[in-house]
Amino acid sequence: MKIWTTVNWAGAGTEDDPRRPDLPAGVAYAAVEVPPSTPTESSYCFAKVAGTLATVSAISSITDSQAAELCSSLGLTLRSLDVADPELVTLGDSLGVDVRELRKWLRGTLQEREWEVIRALAAKKGVDVSAYEFGIKEGKCEPFEAALQLLR
Repeated sequence: MKIWTTVNWAGAGTEDDPRRPDLPAGVAYAAVEVPPSTPTESSYCFAKVAGTLATVSAISSITDSQAAELCSSLGLTLRSLDVADPELVTLGDSLGVDVRELRKWLRGTLQEREWEVIRALAAKKGVDVSAYEFGIKEGKCEPFEAALQLLR
């Protein structure tokens, strides 16, 4: 499962306590700092988070539209921030597909490679995920989650 979120920073920024997004343990993420818009505000973290349904569902999320607006204000695109979803490996294991091995042979952006993994898992399970291809390749979380729902 993948979501977009905005969270505060944790950690003091030292070697012993590095600065990091304030996210639960066990999630993967790609993050960027959002600078304050006024001198009285502090910066915060904009992140794309991936993990199991149990770990990620506890985090408050924003929509793809909100994420796109924030990306635009930072000079980024939705494809600029991405992280591999560990749930694909779990789904692959349940279907007898070695996702780690498959990922070694795939080329292209992370979004394109993950689409190919989803497509392979869908073929194995006998479900059609083709309606979500464009959204997944654009880096959107909502179509990615819809495809995962079909695979679960």
